[in-house]
Amino acid sequence: MGQRGPVPKSIAEVIGHITQRERDQVLKITVPQQAAPDVPPRIMVHPTAARWYESLKQSGQSQFYQPSDWALAQWIAQLMTAALLSPFPTGSILQAIDRGMDKLLVSEASRRRVGLEITNAPVDEEPALGIAAISDYRRQLIPT
Repeated sequence: MGQRGPVPKSIAEVIGHITQRERDQVLKITVPQQAAPDVPPRIMVHPTAARWYESLKQSGQSQFYQPSDWALAQWIAQLMTAALLSPFPTGSILQAIDRGMDKLLVSEASRRRVGLEITNAPVDEEPALGIAAISDYRRQLIPT
């Protein structure tokens, strides 16, 4: 997105090497969630392009999408369909797809370049079985 060179490190990787002022410059905003529209039924898209579009709805960066971003995503899905159905997709179509994805912050590199980091919420794991529970299972399996 206009910045060249290596992908910036995440805040966690440079936390001891930057000032508080630099930490505060990382994008931290709260916006209302926009409802993600479905691809209009009149638009035919390849199943792979449809899966990509649907994956955007579950991606963390989509909370920042505005209606124009969703329109861009639909347009990219149409370009992907053209590329996937073509026996020899052109480099310009592939480049347009890549640039469009970059504008939608699809990759971690593009998110880092704008100073946006997405962390996954911890997954609720089942509690670990204690030694007592394992002993009970052993007694059930091996009669004494």
